Amino acid sequence: MAISGVGMTAKMAAAGRALESRRPDRLFDDPLAQALAGEDGFRWMEDMRPPGSPAENPSIGPRTWFFDQIVTRAAGDGFGQVVLLAAGMDTRAFRLPLPARIVVYELDDQAVLAGKQAILDREHATPRCLRRPVAADLAQAEWPAALAAAGFNPGAPAAFVAEGLTWYLPEQAVALLLDRAAGIATPGSRLGVDMVSADYLTNPAVTPYLELAASRGARCQFGTNDPGGFLAAHGWQADIHDMFAVARSLGRWPPPGVPDNVADRAAAIGRNWFISATRVP
Repeated sequence: MAISGVGMTAKMAAAGRALESRRPDRLFDDPLAQALAGEDGFRWMEDMRPPGSPAENPSIGPRTWFFDQIVTRAAGDGFGQVVLLAAGMDTRAFRLPLPARIVVYELDDQAVLAGKQAILDREHATPRCLRRPVAADLAQAEWPAALAAAGFNPGAPAAFVAEGLTWYLPEQAVALLLDRAAGIATPGSRLGVDMVSADYLTNPAVTPYLELAASRGARCQFGTNDPGGFLAAHGWQADIHDMFAVARSLGRWPPPGVPDNVADRAAAIGRNWFISATRVP
């Protein structure tokens, strides 16, 4: 089965990682990103780029870097489990300096996992730690059972990552995902997630992009103006970071040639948060 719709956004993100990896001041190096993106991933990225915007998506590099920090810090603190929710074309099991003892569970649609594995096999890619793909529908309640069958231990701390996912799900599915993750996460477990604002999804300036994404099967459905409150209601205490502030601190915002006043207007329209959260008792 071919990858399509939301699954293609994973290849688009891989294209963004490939571009970041080419920079002399790169935030990370992802040798597999080019192959995992493929021509279709780069084509999607170009087709989805708003007119006049830079070729590089200014959020992909900082977003990848931000969630890399969550995973590596958890590993450094002795965590033995990482759960990638909607793993897509993620390569953290291959490129991060994780101890061999760590298990990285990659949850996603079977078609996405199969397509990814075919590319990894072709590239003769070898993970640095234990890697276990798990076919699961994250919009449904049953995915924790599939994770448990793959060996996940709910009695041990884990780092969960839901990257580039929440806005493609309806609100009730996001709530269910957070509830299910909290239900299998021992207190002290961590979660990395990004969210957009509800205002972003209703801003007329963004409507053309959202309509284009929807026409390609990647409809944006959920945003919240109170990410901290939303996460708290589902068992997670959040530390919230503005995406543009993170990107600016890393030298990725504003893009070259974009004046500060234009960048500030764009940031006001595109509220987007990178979030590090902890499972509370």
